[in-house]
Amino acid sequence: MICYPEGIRAFIPASKLSLTYVEDLKTFVGKKVDARVINVDAENKKLVLSCKEILAEQAHKEKEELIERIAVGSIVNGTVESLQNYGAFVNIGDGVSGLLHISQISNKRLGHPKEALKEGQEVRVKIIKVEKGKVSLSMKEAETVMDKDMDSKAPVEYSDNGSASTSLGSLFKNIKLN
Repeated sequence: MICYPEGIRAFIPASKLSLTYVEDLKTFVGKKVDARVINVDAENKKLVLSCKEILAEQAHKEKEELIERIAVGSIVNGTVESLQNYGAFVNIGDGVSGLLHISQISNKRLGHPKEALKEGQEVRVKIIKVEKGKVSLSMKEAETVMDKDMDSKAPVEYSDNGSASTSLGSLFKNIKLN
């Protein structure tokens, strides 16, 4: 793409227009874009710009803001994105993924995460740590919290207000036929 920032002719390679592959360059014709100078050749009067670096910085900043809002200790549902030898990456929403380490998947020892999980599977995880832009997850701790919640609910009290019977006569005793 050729552009004219402040009246100076400059070139933006197609690979530097976006973070992803651009199929149709015509979509950029007539649009204003933010770009950074990546190469200046004063001798040959060439100026090369890039939008990609600015877009990458914005995406990184947005991701950091999302990660900062994540509450450690919260339990969320996520989708298994990929399985690795050391664990699974789980998408917990808003484009944020966290690592579910193999030791945090199950109480039993696993040789590989595929023994308990598969890609695309919905899982319930607890966010156990957020550090340096990385999110650590645990299925074991989410289960523990769920078990504690079930145990902490007050037991249902039964009171006997009369007699109970299942005989056929007692079932039909209050029915009146005309």
